[in-house]
Amino acid sequence: ISWILLAAFIYIFRKRQCTQSVLRHKKLNEINKNEEQYIKARFDELPSWVFFPDIERAEWINRIIKQAWPYANRYLDQAVFRDVLVPLVRGTSSTLADFSFQKLDLGEI
Repeated sequence: ISWILLAAFIYIFRKRQCTQSVLRHKKLNEINKNEEQYIKARFDELPSWVFFPDIERAEWINRIIKQAWPYANRYLDQAVFRDVLVPLVRGTSSTLADFSFQKLDLGEI
């Protein structure tokens, strides 16, 4: 009886594979016939570098900078500006000893 079940399983599996293959071929044939319409219908799904290949390839780095910018601003204000630059400027000249800095702001993106 296990041979019959195995044969039935193989038959069902092959039938399903053939059906999926036929559907895939039909879909590809439709796309090939109406390729221009298919591409125009899916313009929104295409990444921006397809339209602007020389400019938009760095879009991923722009996203990273946009997320990291507030933290970089805070770090530069506290660690670099207050701990390094302020003592360095005050120590270079006696006229700048009373000069004070309030805040370093790199702005927003």
